Amino acid sequence: MKKIILYIAQSLDGFIARPDGNLDWLTEGNDDLDFGYNDFLDTIDITIMGGKTYRDILAFDEFPYKNQTNYVFSRNNNFPKNEYVNIVNDNFIELINKLKHQAGKDIWLVGGSEINTIFLENNLIDKIYIFIKSVAIGNGIPLFSKSISFTKNFKLISTKQFGEKFIMLEYDKI
Repeated sequence: MKKIILYIAQSLDGFIARPDGNLDWLTEGNDDLDFGYNDFLDTIDITIMGGKTYRDILAFDEFPYKNQTNYVFSRNNNFPKNEYVNIVNDNFIELINKLKHQAGKDIWLVGGSEINTIFLENNLIDKIYIFIKSVAIGNGIPLFSKSISFTKNFKLISTKQFGEKFIMLEYDKI
């Protein structure tokens, strides 16, 4: 069965983006470090993202996930057409359960905050890679969109340092 993997970066104070979605703090001064991103992409064949994250990705020069099957989960259907993306407006959980049982590689939960929370609430996240950059940005979009009124336990599998600015934490669902 495929695993759903949340692979994401956040600031030291827990934000995945500035309030407007800007990631300038994340890319600034990375010194072209190899974070294992391309190796990770080789392990997935499906991406899942929320509508706000998809809108941010549309601003890129080129769509980055052409080699994957891509799903945007959103209640809003007002997105530009893209040959690489399937827009899903309802039955999220039902579709996820079907995708998990397909043959192939794992599924990347790209984000953002709201979809991360929905997946956590529904016990759908199997593995988490969090890259923490040693910068506090003071305000922004949190890793999860709201306070969680339940406990979800994960087991720390490994840590890895990248240069002087990043640490990666790897967790598996218990």
